[in-house]
Amino acid sequence: MSRYHEPLVYTITIAFVAGIIWIAEKTKGPAVGPVAVAAKVEAIHFSQSKTSSLLKPQATKKGVVGFDPALVLLDQEVAGLLKGRRDWKQREPIVRAQLENLSMTELTTLAAKAVDTSANMSERQMSVYLLSLAGLRAHNALFDIVKTPYSAPKTVAKLKFSQDEMSLRVRALQALDQLAFLNPAQLQKTMKIVMKSPASPQLKNYAQISLNGITHGQPGKLSHWLNQTVASAGDQ
Repeated sequence: MSRYHEPLVYTITIAFVAGIIWIAEKTKGPAVGPVAVAAKVEAIHFSQSKTSSLLKPQATKKGVVGFDPALVLLDQEVAGLLKGRRDWKQREPIVRAQLENLSMTELTTLAAKAVDTSANMSERQMSVYLLSLAGLRAHNALFDIVKTPYSAPKTVAKLKFSQDEMSLRVRALQALDQLAFLNPAQLQKTMKIVMKSPASPQLKNYAQISLNGITHGQPGKLSHWLNQTVASAGDQ
């Protein structure tokens, strides 16, 4: 445990609690747990790339200018969050159904929003949260978030910036960890790719924890381990 624990207590108790648990508390939905949503009848071509597709210029979509169903969904859920919505547990099945109507390309729009440092943090956190509800079809979008590197601009506080960026990527990796309940063979491959990608050393350590669990028939080990770490830090 010492190999992983040294940088974790500070990062997880601040970045993880401030980012991931914040959105879970606001929504009153499960931050972790086996993903129950069924995959849409659509061929899923799981990404095998070590680099994020979000680093490439996004093609302009044809159709009505300014309308994107993924962003419409995002806007309505952020609005509910800011208004203090308390019925998130009841609303979650509705949101899952709306996510099922989005294409995988539209799910990638949410991933692009999640890594957009010019976007509002509430929108970015909600984007990751929504993808965590979308099942296997969100695999590539979540995977891209994890693989997207970040560096602090000179005009911002580097520590706070790094904490925010790490918390978003940890949540995306945690959501991937939960997808191992649905497709352990694929997620085993995914975690191996994360460990060879441009992702941060800390994320690679987390991917190793997830991979160890999947390899030993215990999917979701990363989520369990993170929860225990946060709980232990809270008891100190």
